[in-house]
Amino acid sequence: MSLIFHIVARTDIGCHRERNEDHILVGRLVKNRGWMELIVADDDDFIQNRGLLCAVADGIGGAPGGNIASNTALSALEDKFYHHEFELVQVKSEDCVQHLNDIIIETNQAVLQKGYEQAQWFGLGSTLTGVCLYQQQYWVFNAGDSRVYRYRQGFLTPLTDDNTLAAEAIKAGQLTVEEAKHSGLSNILSRFIGSNDDFGVTISDATMIEAGDCLLICSDGLFNMVNDEDIEKYLSEDNSPRELVNKLVDEAISAGGYDNISVILVTVSASS
Repeated sequence: MSLIFHIVARTDIGCHRERNEDHILVGRLVKNRGWMELIVADDDDFIQNRGLLCAVADGIGGAPGGNIASNTALSALEDKFYHHEFELVQVKSEDCVQHLNDIIIETNQAVLQKGYEQAQWFGLGSTLTGVCLYQQQYWVFNAGDSRVYRYRQGFLTPLTDDNTLAAEAIKAGQLTVEEAKHSGLSNILSRFIGSNDDFGVTISDATMIEAGDCLLICSDGLFNMVNDEDIEKYLSEDNSPRELVNKLVDEAISAGGYDNISVILVTVSASS
C-alpha cells in the first residue's frame, strides 16, 4: 500500500518574546516565521533516495543569539545531510543511524564554530529534534527538550525523552514528577547542539509508519502551554492538517504564549 505524507509546519513568536528563537525545517527549507505545507508520496524520488527531514530547533533561552543558534543548527543539518554522498536506498538501518549521528555531530561543530565568530555569540546553543522520513519508515533524533510524539488510533505517545536535569533526576529516582516541576531543573538542558562536552544525540531505530498515523514535532512553547491530554484530544478531531496545526498553536497562545511555539505535523494516509 502506498502512503501520502501531508506535512504542515508553523512557527510563532508567542506573546512575550522580543524575537523568535525557534526555527523549523521541512525538506530543504528553514523558516523562522509563518507556516508551510507539503504533500508528498512515499514513492517520491526525494524520499526514496535521500529521505525527508522534518525538524525543530529552539535556541536556548537566555543564551546570546538563540535565534542564530537554531538557524545555524537547522541550516547545517540540511546542508550536511543533503550534500553528503550517502543515499538511503538499500542501506541497513544501523548504517542510517550512524549516518544521522555523524551528520548531527557535524551540526554540533557548526554551531560551536559559529559561536567563536563573534564575542556576543559565544555559548550558542539549541535543541535539535525531528524525524527523517524514508519510504514507509522513519528515524527519530533528539538533543534537548523539544519533542516528537506519535498519534495512532486515538492515543498520543511520546517518542523522545527530554534531555533536562529534571528528567534525569526523575529517571534516577531522585525526584518525583511533582517535585521536578518545582525544582528549577526543567529548564537546564543536559544535552544540546553547541555543547563543548562529549556531545551525544539520541536516534531511534527505523520504525514503520502506518496509514492514520500522525507525527508531531514541537518546541516546548507548545507542550508547556497545552498538556498531552489536550494535544491528543485536538488530534482526534476531524480537521484538516492545517486546521490542526493552527488549533495547537492558537491554543498555546491562548494559554499565555510565554515562549516561541513551533509545530510540525506529519499526517499519513493511504494513497487512493
